[in-house]
Amino acid sequence: MFITGLHVTGLRGAEEFEARSLARVVDLPGGPPGVAVADALVLFYAALDKARTAGAMVDLGLADNEASVTVLVEDGFPTQITLPSAAGVRALLPGDGSRSMRISVEVELDPPLFGRLRGLAVRDPRLVTALGAGARLTVKVGWLFTNDLLVASASVLGIAVGDTAFPIIGSERPAWLSELLVDIGTRFRRVGTDSPERTAKRLLGAMLSPDSERRRRYVSAAEVCEKPPFSLGKLELVQEGDRVDPCFGPSLLRPRQFGPAAAEALRLIEAVVVDAPDVLIVDAPGHAQREPAQVRGWLEAFASSERATVEQVVLVPCGPVDADPAA
Repeated sequence: MFITGLHVTGLRGAEEFEARSLARVVDLPGGPPGVAVADALVLFYAALDKARTAGAMVDLGLADNEASVTVLVEDGFPTQITLPSAAGVRALLPGDGSRSMRISVEVELDPPLFGRLRGLAVRDPRLVTALGAGARLTVKVGWLFTNDLLVASASVLGIAVGDTAFPIIGSERPAWLSELLVDIGTRFRRVGTDSPERTAKRLLGAMLSPDSERRRRYVSAAEVCEKPPFSLGKLELVQEGDRVDPCFGPSLLRPRQFGPAAAEALRLIEAVVVDAPDVLIVDAPGHAQREPAQVRGWLEAFASSERATVEQVVLVPCGPVDADPAA
């Protein structure tokens, strides 16, 4: 599954953003506008995947930790989110006083997901016509903040398969809708800013996982660490008491000996190789590496070559606003 169309309204820097015919590698605008669009994608999956709603609020700078966020869930979806402070919210919203955001995402379904829906068409004839228009799905979510900006309501505003819209409330709501929306939400990930130690603890979980596929991905990730564009040495996890440290090569070099390069590399490799989401959002890829262009090429290969592990990479340039070439 990958994004083919995106429409965002109501975020500062992305008051009105639309993109169509998106490819497997997506370049967002430079500077704050691109970050705003990436934030919109986080708000999109946070409205669908209740397991990550609180974490998304932390990622967006709306809370310092997940424990300070209260999430009310109804029918399997987060509907009300209470935040500890309004400070971060003000930075997300436009300066005109508006408090609502809408994010519409059009995706191309992968064969397994399309096959699932086709199987459901036996019990829901509406899907027969809908899928006849192609393997395309559009989901729209909305966020609305209270006047004090401390509470937000999140909701699914609409869903369409092909050109056929389906009701999201009432007796005509499809029985398969909730499961499908949650599945869509779990297929997105934005690379975070975790420390090497926190990343290492998750990697240790992958190494010891009862899931053989996840263990295999960990082995691949350990080997990727020693290859270009990172060239850190093979990853070795070292545990002392409750502390888990990522080390590299036979000398067990620590991340700090590489400067910020190792921390960025670990986060990218975990996301691309171990987690392997359908849609991966990456801020300032390669910013800590000696050759940022090589990191971009590495990401592109994992999204569009024979060794692809993700369906799509969304690249966020960050930094200052792009200069107007006509200026």
